[in-house]
Amino acid sequence: GTSELAYTTTYYPNAPDASSATVVEVKAGGEIAGLEIHMRTTAARHNLTVSGVVTGIPAGSQATISYQNKQGESQTGQTGVAVSPDGRFSLDNRGAGYVRLLAQCSSGDTEWQSDLVEIHLAPPGATDVQLALAPGGAVTGTLEVVGRDAAAAAAFKFTVELSGADAVFSMRPLSGAVDRDGAFHLVGVPPGHFDLRVGALPDSAYVKAILLDNISNTGTLDFSRGVRGPHLKIAVSLKGAQISGEVHAADGGPPLNSRTTVFFQPEANQPAPSRTAAAVVDGRYLMQGLPPGKYKLFAADWPQVTPASRPTFLAAGDTVEVSEGEHASRNLNVVVQEGPNANPKQ
Repeated sequence: GTSELAYTTTYYPNAPDASSATVVEVKAGGEIAGLEIHMRTTAARHNLTVSGVVTGIPAGSQATISYQNKQGESQTGQTGVAVSPDGRFSLDNRGAGYVRLLAQCSSGDTEWQSDLVEIHLAPPGATDVQLALAPGGAVTGTLEVVGRDAAAAAAFKFTVELSGADAVFSMRPLSGAVDRDGAFHLVGVPPGHFDLRVGALPDSAYVKAILLDNISNTGTLDFSRGVRGPHLKIAVSLKGAQISGEVHAADGGPPLNSRTTVFFQPEANQPAPSRTAAAVVDGRYLMQGLPPGKYKLFAADWPQVTPASRPTFLAAGDTVEVSEGEHASRNLNVVVQEGPNANPKQ
């Protein structure tokens, strides 16, 4: 006679967020046993049902449903739930809140996808959801190496990769190989915002331009309204800028910490480099393949650089502007943060 409980993210030992969690320190070679995490629960589920029908399924194909539930700050979901041959589906034991639904299907060389449907789920449930399939879910495009013919560009073995910037559904990164003619094809792309990355870039290369349906793009692709045959054009330049130099401790001596790293951040609305940090080796760093523009850079012990502390580290850093193919030099002192509430100082 009880309802299924919905568990929410819990930090050790039973905290709702990281700021109120208990820190566990593990030393090299050490072992800690007996840690217990007591899961927190949200309100009991109401055993609601979401059901309906998927239409437009190609003959002989299997459609699937992906869904995401959101109850307060808790999110759960699943991909690849099979739809019956007549198109009907039913998701039971859902809790009150918001649920997003997406139907997908593959048939031959064609990907099919429904619109993303969001339902505010409340008693007695939703029993007449309609998801109509249409061609979609595939991204095609071409990649060109500036100043190289297709045969020379094919030797680089590039890949085009998409990762969810705010993925509606839990998903693995999607990847497609670039063929000898510079073409690529990615399938099974759900609605959402995605960060684009070109894999196997040479050290000196950077992504010079991205066009989504002939409109310039900074590298975050907006497919939130669905994926209906978008076309990408990517230009890669082998003339990336580089910045290098010496790194010294705050007192001017050599850095003693093996975790010292140089961090880079481009100016707002400027393309980001494929890497945003460089290791310090024998007191020196080297960052290659930078798009032209202005960069804020600083050297620090990498565990101290968190999303919360990064702005203060950047404020203590240097600004360097580089043009295409330029080799710039900048020596840095390690920025030190002495306490949890202290501002970093050089």
